[in-house]
Formats: sequence, C-alpha cells, structure tokens
Amino acid sequence: MNSKIVLLALTTATLAACSNGPGPRPNPTGMPTTAPPTATSYNATGAGWNLTIDQAGMYFVTNQGLATRDPVATFKPHPDGDIYQGSKMTVTVHRQGCALEGMDTMVYPHTVTVAFNGQTYQGCGGPPGGNDRSPY
Repeated sequence: MNSKIVLLALTTATLAACSNGPGPRPNPTGMPTTAPPTATSYNATGAGWNLTIDQAGMYFVTNQGLATRDPVATFKPHPDGDIYQGSKMTVTVHRQGCALEGMDTMVYPHTVTVAFNGQTYQGCGGPPGGNDRSPY
C-alpha cells in the first residue's frame, strides 16, 4: 500500500513539473496569434456610423439604418495597427491619433477604416476609457 502512495505522489510531482503553471501556454513559434483579442472591447465612430468590437465579434451600424454583426474570422496584429477580418467587413485600426472634425473635441488614439458592403467608412476609435493598449 505504501508503494502505491509513493508511486502516486511521484506521478503527481512529475506531471506538476511538466506544467507551465496557471494561465495560457506561450506561443512556441513566437509569431503573433491570429485569434482576436477578447479581454477588452473596442469602439469606433465616424460621420454617421458606429462600430463595436468585442468577444461576440463586430457590430456596425449607420445612421441610415444599416446594421450588421460579423464574427471576427481573422485577426492580424501589426506594429502600426491591427486588421479585423470578418465574412462581411474588414476593420483596419491604425495607431495614429484622430479627431472627428465638427463632431466632438475628443482626440482618439486611432484612425479606423471600415470596409463593408462596397463602401469605405473613415473614423476614429479606441478602447473604452481611452486606454491605449496593444492590441485591441
């Protein structure tokens, strides 16, 4: 019986030593992940439109009543910005300050382009609260 307890203890200790500990395992290739970040949401706005990106995907709405949801199929991080690609739309976030002329006095951390339904929408965006974390 004692040998079974010792064997069980050794097996448990060996498995624990092989673990990287709590949390996600590191990316062994060192390459950026293509999974979209999910820890924060992202908001963007322009003349007559609004965009939210969160864990559920992208939600785009215009003042003309056009509204669509699109899951993020591919996320491409880049030092100058990020690309969120869905089946219906592509959102490009450039890490360049932006202000909406004539709309408000807020300066956003990013310039945002939304390509949807044959149209291109230009605007500004950033995470809620204005924290400029990378990536979004």
